[in-house]
Amino acid sequence: MQIVIVGITELSRYVADVLKEEGHSIVIVDKDGAACRTFSSETDVLAVHGDATEPKVLEQAGIEKADAIVALTRKDDTNMMAALLGKELGAKKAIARMNVIDYDEAVLKKMGIDAVLHPEAAAAGSIASMISNSMESPAFIDRASVEVLELEASEENGLAGKKIKELEHPLGSIVILLKGMDGTRVPGPETVISAGINVIIIAKPEFAARFRKK
Repeated sequence: MQIVIVGITELSRYVADVLKEEGHSIVIVDKDGAACRTFSSETDVLAVHGDATEPKVLEQAGIEKADAIVALTRKDDTNMMAALLGKELGAKKAIARMNVIDYDEAVLKKMGIDAVLHPEAAAAGSIASMISNSMESPAFIDRASVEVLELEASEENGLAGKKIKELEHPLGSIVILLKGMDGTRVPGPETVISAGINVIIIAKPEFAARFRKK
């Protein structure tokens, strides 16, 4: 699959890594030329310098052949505009990250947005799954059907020493953040959890129960 990612952020780096591992072709678009050059040299991903809300820039990124456009900048308006424009120009799926959670799902569906992601549920693994899996109807994260858990990793509960990918399940649980003395960060699938780190997990009730038993 060919994926166009908008915005060079920590999250988009993880998403690009996951999608590359799955064998997808990635193009990333960002306004910052220096960031594009650095990203391209570090990841071997084609980076297009420009404003993703401009048709000519998305066309340069090959949007007409894209299976999905994933807008992951830190600005809601940019993400919505880029995702909608990308869909109009030929992308099969449009996924937008939004920081504001007060939105009208019916309106977004009519506009053409296939999935909306919020920072608390925007783990790389879940985004990659949304892109890779077939979506016959618009998919929205149902905040009422999941629980948010914060657990301190230890040998006793079995979290310390585990890789993120060992704890995630594509149908039921996502590790979204790690919190420690050095701050909060979004982990990658190969990140190993250290003892004493707080692990923030979003999970469906049946999966949440499993984590509580650890």
